[in-house]
Amino acid sequence: MEEGKELLTVITSHQSALKDILHMVSSQWDQLQRQIRRQHGWMLRALRCVQARLFYTSQSHEPFTAPSNPSANQLPPESLKAELRSSQCEAQRVALEQMAIKLGTLQYPSPTSRRPCSQLPRTNSLQEFEAEFQEVWDWLMDMDAMVTDSHQLMMSEEQRHHLFKSSHTELMMMESRKSGLLGRAESLKRSGTELPEDFHCKIHNLTHTWRQLELKAPGYHGDESGGHTVLGFDQKVSMDEMKDVHTVV
Repeated sequence: MEEGKELLTVITSHQSALKDILHMVSSQWDQLQRQIRRQHGWMLRALRCVQARLFYTSQSHEPFTAPSNPSANQLPPESLKAELRSSQCEAQRVALEQMAIKLGTLQYPSPTSRRPCSQLPRTNSLQEFEAEFQEVWDWLMDMDAMVTDSHQLMMSEEQRHHLFKSSHTELMMMESRKSGLLGRAESLKRSGTELPEDFHCKIHNLTHTWRQLELKAPGYHGDESGGHTVLGFDQKVSMDEMKDVHTVV
């Protein structure tokens, strides 16, 4: 891309064809990066589902009282079985937590479409808006699917509560991005920029689907001491987490 930009300042012929090629390469590269980030989100949400199930499955096992004098021919005491089960759950929990930390610390570069070169055709602000809109929309579709699946998979209320509580940082980040996106949409309308025919339809679909998602997943409350409401979830969020929200890719 850098070499192509330099060529544009030198060559006098075939500039249009080269611009088209650069735009195509940039667009395809952005799509690839977006898909990688989206799949990364899928893995994190799937991991949270597994963690929620494991946590409340392990909590549901009550300790058993061992027989006073078990004979040598009897099965191991129930208390030993419970202890073994607990230790296995703990090992699984630690492994999942380590995996979640590893996935959560992965960073991906922002799409190049957010920093387009001036030679590429199309209005930069509109191109940036569309790239941001696509990422927010993809996330919204994935979150909607996760909420739906949490009901279809017979997940308990406690498991769903734990699942969405573990997602509160992501939810807060996307709420902020959605608000910023709608603000940019209004700015584009006022700027007189020629907008795509489906521009207003996209904005309507985004806000409508967001409201529908809030209706699908209401009533999950965090700590009683207060917090922030995101997508219908009241969550207790520390100041450090609030600062970290804007650093998440």
